[in-house]
Amino acid sequence: MSLPLRLDDLLRTPLGNGAQLDAEKERLDEFLLQHAQRYDFSHRMFGVTFGLLAQERFLSRSNWERLQPLDCRLRVLQCMRVLMRDATHRTHFVELGAVGQLVSLCI
Repeated sequence: MSLPLRLDDLLRTPLGNGAQLDAEKERLDEFLLQHAQRYDFSHRMFGVTFGLLAQERFLSRSNWERLQPLDCRLRVLQCMRVLMRDATHRTHFVELGAVGQLVSLCI
């Protein structure tokens, strides 16, 4: 079975084997490199990506716990941070109740 090529497709599937996790790490790294200098994330595709990162990785306890080693979690947080330069995504983050989850990582 071949792995999806797009980040959004990878994020839609529950974390599985090492190959899928490696592919996801690569796509997250590519995303960070491509968009590190960007500040406008108003296009709908970025909203989809942010929603998937927040709901399917950050807020999904089972997927979050499977993100090992911890650098995988860091990639998810970094991508969400970049996307939250857009006020719409910050608002969505709050509406999802993700602030409490983020605070719990720090205490």
